Amino acid sequence: MINLSHIERLLNEESYGRLVDRVLSNGRRVNRAVAKRLEVSEAVAAAACGLALQRCCELTYAPTPLADRLAMRLLEMQRNDGHFSRSVAASAVALRGLLEYVQHHRDVGEPVDAHVSAGIAEGLAAMGRARSANGGFRNNAVESTIVLWQLGEHEAFRSAVELDPLWSELERSGDLPRVTEPEEIAPAAA
Repeated sequence: MINLSHIERLLNEESYGRLVDRVLSNGRRVNRAVAKRLEVSEAVAAAACGLALQRCCELTYAPTPLADRLAMRLLEMQRNDGHFSRSVAASAVALRGLLEYVQHHRDVGEPVDAHVSAGIAEGLAAMGRARSANGGFRNNAVESTIVLWQLGEHEAFRSAVELDPLWSELERSGDLPRVTEPEEIAPAAA
C-alpha cells in the first residue's frame, strides 16, 4: 500500500511514472490502456501529481503539507489554456486531484485558497473547450473514458461539459463495451 512518505519520496525524486503506477496499483482497477495513456511523457507529471493528491486526500482526515505541495505543483503546471498537460486525460486527473483537495478542505471547515479555486474554474473551462466536434475528447475513446472516470461524478464538471454527446461518441466508437456506471468506465477502457 502506498503511504504519504512513499508518495513524497517518489515526488522528490520526480519518479512520475513509478508514482502513477504505484497509485493506480493501490485500489484502483484500471485497464492497462488507461495506465499507458497516463504514463506517456507529455502526461506523466500532471497525472502523477493529480493521482498522488487524490491518494493523499484518501489517506488523511485533514489537509497535509504534502497535499498543499501537490496542489501548488499542479497549479504551477497549469498552462495558459487551462490544461495541466498536452494530454486531456492527464489534465482530468490533475483537475480531479484539485477537486478532491478542495472538498478535503471544506470537509474540515478550512478555507480554500483562491488560486486553487481559480485553477479549477480554468481547468473546467478548458475541458469544455477540448471536446471535438463529435462530442469526445481528442477523437480518442481512451482519453474520453479517462475524463469520465476522473470527473464524471463531479457536479462542477457535469455543469461545464454536456455529457450526452460524449456518451454517444463513446458508444459510436465501437472501442468500448457499453457502460452505465462511472466505476465501470476505467476497466472497460481497452
